[in-house]
Amino acid sequence: FAAGGDTTYDDVGSVTVTKSYQIANNGTNAPAADFELEVVDSYVDDGELSNAPALTISDASFTEPVGATTTANFTITLPDYERVGVYVYELTETVPETGLAGVTYNTENTDIFLKVTVIRQGGQLIRVVSLHENKVTGEKYDDVLEPATIINKYEAGSLKIAKNVTGLLGDTEKYFEFKVTVNNPADKTAPASYNVDVSNGEGDTKNDHSNPLTITAGQETKFWLKSGDFVVINNLPYGVTYDVEEVGAGTATEENLEGYKTTCESSDNDNTIDETATTITYTNSKGAGEE
Repeated sequence: FAAGGDTTYDDVGSVTVTKSYQIANNGTNAPAADFELEVVDSYVDDGELSNAPALTISDASFTEPVGATTTANFTITLPDYERVGVYVYELTETVPETGLAGVTYNTENTDIFLKVTVIRQGGQLIRVVSLHENKVTGEKYDDVLEPATIINKYEAGSLKIAKNVTGLLGDTEKYFEFKVTVNNPADKTAPASYNVDVSNGEGDTKNDHSNPLTITAGQETKFWLKSGDFVVINNLPYGVTYDVEEVGAGTATEENLEGYKTTCESSDNDNTIDETATTITYTNSKGAGEE
């Protein structure tokens, strides 16, 4: 406060804290969400009241799926104080018991301290507000934030399943059947289904080798691929697991019933979505090395 009391202060009835919803990977869409801010501690730093009056805090809402980093605000409405004093509130983002899959809740070093100094000016009580990030020793605070911001990051990736046929007797027009299952994390809220891009349109519809354009989480889904074809399952939140199987496939050393030997190369080693793009390539070889 200005020395000598010459400064006139405006009464502040509300203050905002910014929520930044960050999209980590291009081409992904974070789900719509309502984020909450809560008071985890409050006290009277200077004054005659024993407790700090309660705040009213609105959610920071994202009503549509978010395709790029964007922001919304928590609006904190201040109460009408009855006595002069210094009232301090420690606020942090509420982390739900079942959080959103792919969303990292920034719970470390994100406490916001709202300091309301109620003074008497011109016969009226005036609320003077400052926001601080993280309390340090004693009664000191870090620099005031303009504005205070809480950051959440959404991370999702894609799963690509590709088919390749080689060898003198390899039929590049033959369709091979795949069984694919994606599983949402048990302790997270996640979409019930995911969109699929297919390189061959809907596949060979004449022989019932059509490919679906969505896949339901937790449900085994069949895809049909010939040499050069692939499917891509999009916007899978980090933490989603998957199982992929080529039906009736042999191995690199053993043939299946049709004489093909199969190798599988994957960019992932734990069947969990944890990077921007995961690719699995199945190669079937028949007649390789023969004249």
